[in-house]
Amino acid sequence: MRLARLLSPALLVAAASPALALDAKVTLTRGACEARCPVYAVSVAGDGAVAFEGRHFVRKAGRATRRIGAAKAAAALRPFGEAAFRDAPEVIAPGEASCGEAKADGQRIEIEAAFGTSVKRVTLDTRCTSETARRIADLARGLDEAAATKALLRGR
Repeated sequence: MRLARLLSPALLVAAASPALALDAKVTLTRGACEARCPVYAVSVAGDGAVAFEGRHFVRKAGRATRRIGAAKAAAALRPFGEAAFRDAPEVIAPGEASCGEAKADGQRIEIEAAFGTSVKRVTLDTRCTSETARRIADLARGLDEAAATKALLRGR
């Protein structure tokens, strides 16, 4: 049984609700690549709390926290309860049907979306070029923008 089927009712409620629960949380983890990609994890919680853990190729390794407000957090988290994420395969990587063609270099992205007790995880290899891969990469970029991670990355 697919994980998405198990989670759909709770994620559907999260997507349809005008205000997300304060315990909603999405964590984005970006791994290494050949081109010195920044390696970090960032979490955005429904109450607006943002936690950043920089590891490599960031301005300063370590933890940073900030608040973005519940309304901005809800706008950032809501797409992770919608069909594009909810119905995505758990793994989008070369060799998987969901990948499409694979580019030469890319970064591994892991996204965990928790809405109450329901959790959905997607792992994306950004070498993948399928429409599904692009949608998940766009969701990751949107979370980065809401969390303002760009200011914490080296040379950006």
